Amino acid sequence: MPLPRPRSRVRRGLGAFVVAVVLGTTAGALPVAAEDAPTDPGSLGPGPTHAYVQRVHELFLGRPATGAEATELAHVVHVAGPAALTGRLALSPEWAGVRIDDLYRDVLGRAPEPGGQAYWLDQLRRGRTLEAVAAGFYGSDEYYGVVGGRDGDYVDSLYARLLERAPDPGGRQQWLDQLRAGLSRTSVADAFYGSVESRRQRVDALYDEILGRAPDPAGRSFWVERLPALGDVALASHLAASDELHRRATGLGLPDVRVEAVGPGTPYPLTASWRPGCPVGPADLRAVTFPHFRPDGSIGRGVLIVHRDVVPDVAVLVRAAHGSRFPITQAHPVDEFGGDDDASMAADNTSAFNCRAVAGTTTWSQHAYGRAIDVNPVRNPSVRGDRIDPPSGGAYLDRTDVRPGMLVEGSAVIDAADRLGWGWGGRWASGADHQHVSRNGR
Repeated sequence: MPLPRPRSRVRRGLGAFVVAVVLGTTAGALPVAAEDAPTDPGSLGPGPTHAYVQRVHELFLGRPATGAEATELAHVVHVAGPAALTGRLALSPEWAGVRIDDLYRDVLGRAPEPGGQAYWLDQLRRGRTLEAVAAGFYGSDEYYGVVGGRDGDYVDSLYARLLERAPDPGGRQQWLDQLRAGLSRTSVADAFYGSVESRRQRVDALYDEILGRAPDPAGRSFWVERLPALGDVALASHLAASDELHRRATGLGLPDVRVEAVGPGTPYPLTASWRPGCPVGPADLRAVTFPHFRPDGSIGRGVLIVHRDVVPDVAVLVRAAHGSRFPITQAHPVDEFGGDDDASMAADNTSAFNCRAVAGTTTWSQHAYGRAIDVNPVRNPSVRGDRIDPPSGGAYLDRTDVRPGMLVEGSAVIDAADRLGWGWGGRWASGADHQHVSRNGR
């Protein structure tokens, strides 16, 4: 059996082979500590999403993500969740190439030739599972010659490499009879992979390597039953996308973002922020509740009332804030301030819907549609000539003196807004509104 990869906790046989070939060259590496991650401008410190991305990237590709890769993959997590990250890495050309190289080295003991590598990469692209490809390697004439060129030696090697034990006499004879009856060696290897004994060992190995523990009985039974159809890579992706791995990599669970109804009979009746004649009704609005870091580093839970058609975008923005450790002082519906925008701003309250006009005009604000958010208004004041809203925001007029909770270029929240196509008032040429992000840029 091939030797396990450096630093792998799995020491023997099949477990080492599965972890090495499914996950890559640094399987079993220690988690990337959150304190090793970069700090986004305006954040409290290194963000958990970056640390998680690095952990998963090393699991699957055997190397750290570059800065640009980590930023891009963090956005993938914020938009579509951890499963999108693990699926993307597990299906990447880089992953496939490394896995084929591993099989050549671990099964055949040599480097791949270009034509052979291209053939097996094409098999993976066509949907063949990694286990089926591995069975093809074990069924090859070359491997048969490597282990002695005799049926008995071949069967013995499959027991040793794929089941981590010596053959029982009856089982050994059965496979010899099957080979002599014309069953292909690839079919024999595939049957070894498909056995309950092999599947159970592979499930245990991947749980140990990714989560550092044995599977619970229900989890083991579930995956042992489904492994032939789904494959080891699907299991690795599932485990790597779990809240459990996120906690191991970052010390924090995945952010729990929820969507609730608003209006009469709900916790968000909108008795102060909405009235008849507003451009949208309560049925058009939703409450997005989310965890966020406070300026003191503790974690609170916030609420943003937004239009239902921007709920997915708002979920991305709040996950980006949480994932970068960007602090939000508080986030409550403007109803809790009697619908008074000035009072909400003075409290450094992050808010969204409020049926009001743009200050000094009769034009509906984007807040009246639930398609704009004001983030930490004291730390991100609106500046129009000599007017500062809120007045206490004067302490934050120097935007080069970046402190936690300030929206500035390069921050994860602004990057997420840009990627979503939202506009930021901090870029307005006439009267910068540093707190304001909106769907249409107004």
